[in-house]
Amino acid sequence: DLTKPTLASKVPLLSAVWAGYYTTCGLTQAGAVMCWGYGSGGERGDGTTTSTGATPVEVKGLPKTGLIAMDIRYRRRCALTSGGDVYCWGYNGTRDVNDSATTYITTATKRGNVSGLSLVGGGSGTVCGVQPAKNQVLCWGDGGDGELGYGSTATYSEAPQVVKGLTVEPLQISGGDDHILYLGTNGKVYAAGDGGSYQLANGSSGDKSTATLASQFTGTYVSVRGAYNATCALGVDGEVYCIGYNYSGVVGSGSTSSTVSSVQKVIKP
Repeated sequence: DLTKPTLASKVPLLSAVWAGYYTTCGLTQAGAVMCWGYGSGGERGDGTTTSTGATPVEVKGLPKTGLIAMDIRYRRRCALTSGGDVYCWGYNGTRDVNDSATTYITTATKRGNVSGLSLVGGGSGTVCGVQPAKNQVLCWGDGGDGELGYGSTATYSEAPQVVKGLTVEPLQISGGDDHILYLGTNGKVYAAGDGGSYQLANGSSGDKSTATLASQFTGTYVSVRGAYNATCALGVDGEVYCIGYNYSGVVGSGSTSSTVSSVQKVIKP
């Protein structure tokens, strides 16, 4: 293990970088996406399933221009183009990469039945995107805890589903293991899915199959992130607030309880 920052000397000059579950990807100044790290499920997107890749490789199947964002979660990776298309690769166990029954997708494939997206994000096995022309949010993939947000707890949906319960357009989409989070244009947090560790921040440990207001986040927020079964949000006051599963003290409130059931301000060093 490395104990201090180390220059990734084999990485070309990048204009953006995204890090996830044992894999890092970057957008080169020439417009290509390079990935390195873990890859036994095709996570590097170079057509192989070699477990370790210490040298960056170019993701195959992506357009050479127009990539504007990526979302890296668990063992799948997705890239969004300026034209609103989504390309994904990696582990496809819940059909979040594409609608085939193939478990490992080793090169980027364009997601069918999805177009015109302005934003992409999601959780471990779920992908969601904002479709502004139709004033809706679409989600597909894992849904057993209601995280797809369309009112069902079906194990998964390979077809994109329209999320119910959102009253404003999301500025940001994130998620944890089995819950999805939305930051609205009103600065409020909305959530769907697994609530067993109170990570939906609505005062209950129950699951929600539609997006609901995370009412315990009472302020106005500029960013929201999910981590396993916890949720954190950055407020306009510059403070970070968290709730949920507190493994190794991840909630940051000073509590040693395994679960923190109300939103707490992270203690500053």
